[in-house]
Amino acid sequence: MTHRVLLPATLVVLAILIGCGGVTLNQPLPSRHSAELLQALEGYWHATDGVFEIRFSDSGKGRLGALEWDEDHFGLIEWEIVATASGDGGFVSMRTQDEAELSTNDPGDPESYVFARFTLTPLGDLVLWAPDPTAFATAVDDGLLMGSVTDDREDPWVEIESPPDSVLAFLEDPANDDLFILESPLVLKRLPTLP
Repeated sequence: MTHRVLLPATLVVLAILIGCGGVTLNQPLPSRHSAELLQALEGYWHATDGVFEIRFSDSGKGRLGALEWDEDHFGLIEWEIVATASGDGGFVSMRTQDEAELSTNDPGDPESYVFARFTLTPLGDLVLWAPDPTAFATAVDDGLLMGSVTDDREDPWVEIESPPDSVLAFLEDPANDDLFILESPLVLKRLPTLP
């Protein structure tokens, strides 16, 4: 296992998306967004006592970046991020750009994406909800999604292998309103852009 000290903001984001179990996608959800949505997601965000930044290129490809302290110097942590608009918010799919950040004890593929449901509040906060591993494990076991379930931990680890459009249709189905852990969201505060 590679031991690295990450900025707390990054740890908090990963903790809510993975938790004791986890749900991953073998492909990101479809990139579907407006310029306004990307602009609303861009900027500096604060969680606990750490800060990270989200930026999108003109083509809509996103990156989440933060600094880490690794023994005696700072290094960049960078994640690919894909935004998918849906209703009043949407979903973000994220994949590390540095495989060394991933624990070799996790059953998930390093190429997999973690994801979350999000909304932006009128005050400008970014609220994220993690997927519920048990709900997604049930969906795989019932044949509603293709994938695999590993049950050797406190909560199951679910790897979703359905095509991205099928996963998005499943997430947006009003009958599936219990797929995310709504009682414990992560609320990120926007920081002013530095001059």
